[in-house]
Amino acid sequence: MRISAGARRLLIRSGVAKLLYRSEAVKRFYRRWIRDRLGDQPNNYNIQLSSICNALCVFCTYPQLKESGTPQLHISDESFDRAIELIRKQPRPIVCFTPTTGEVLVNSRWAERVQTALDLPFVREVYFYSNAISLNRKNIDRLLALKNREKLRVNFSTGGTDRELYHAMYGVDRFDKVARNINALFEVLAERGESVPVGVDVKLRPGDRVSNDLLENTYNKAGYRYAQFIQSNELSDLGGVVAGEFTIRYKLQARDNRPCHGLGNFRFAANGDIWLCGCAFSEPPGSTELRVGHAKGWADLAAAEEHQRTLADAWRDHNDVPEPCKHCPIYQPEPASAARERRSAPLPPSDRPVRLPVLNH
Repeated sequence: MRISAGARRLLIRSGVAKLLYRSEAVKRFYRRWIRDRLGDQPNNYNIQLSSICNALCVFCTYPQLKESGTPQLHISDESFDRAIELIRKQPRPIVCFTPTTGEVLVNSRWAERVQTALDLPFVREVYFYSNAISLNRKNIDRLLALKNREKLRVNFSTGGTDRELYHAMYGVDRFDKVARNINALFEVLAERGESVPVGVDVKLRPGDRVSNDLLENTYNKAGYRYAQFIQSNELSDLGGVVAGEFTIRYKLQARDNRPCHGLGNFRFAANGDIWLCGCAFSEPPGSTELRVGHAKGWADLAAAEEHQRTLADAWRDHNDVPEPCKHCPIYQPEPASAARERRSAPLPPSDRPVRLPVLNH
């Protein structure tokens, strides 16, 4: 059920993908009948280039993590190189540079790091998500200079279509700058005749919607054909962690005895730690339940994989759900076929229990 890269590009160029994406019926069909039932999405790697952010979004845990003393730093050469070394040993097709919190573009070496992932022959998709505050002309040029860009998928996040709403949601007065930066990117792409799809995720008050014409007039004055606008008006309060006027309490999908597919993802944090998952809800303030160790000194990811299996088995067999996963609104249950395969597959004779690393809390 995976669409080839060539077919994806053809759909995007024809404009069909844009029309389909706007259809709520198509999105519901995808979520209920394809994503959740077939579960064909492979697990990925997440690399946090920076734990620093230049916004203070009210719907994000970053302000709380910052206040709690979470280290604010860029990933070191040693930690990044170690992550790539481990990824090379156990290849996966997707690398994401926007796990949990932190802004990609505040790391001055972001393009170099992203290029490293794009150059990996087994990687077919590299993704990052940015608030566009630092999307200046220098970074636009860096973005467009990347090689193997056909593997790259980029989304930008912004708040509403006016300065007041943006400031209230993002905690900083940067609306004019963000709108100017995104417009500048689309202008360059249009002038060059590019067909690179770029998503713009527009955060709104709960239940609000705006016209696509207004979004185009605000962020895409050049009329770039491959701009894809997403309206997000149902931001989760993460079970009360970020409750406020811009978030809502989700009626969560039951997760009885079905581990989340995302539990099989690995995240390399900016400080060198390795975590399970990589979604924005996997590290609530004060929680280290999904942290499995530090990359330094690890020959491979065997210990991390054993930790993941232990949590997944407890979830599957005893419905013991990790605390961060209980309130996650993007829960994706593993397909029933995967559960059956895990239960029926015997362990190879060479497989021995791996001692989990002792974590310092």
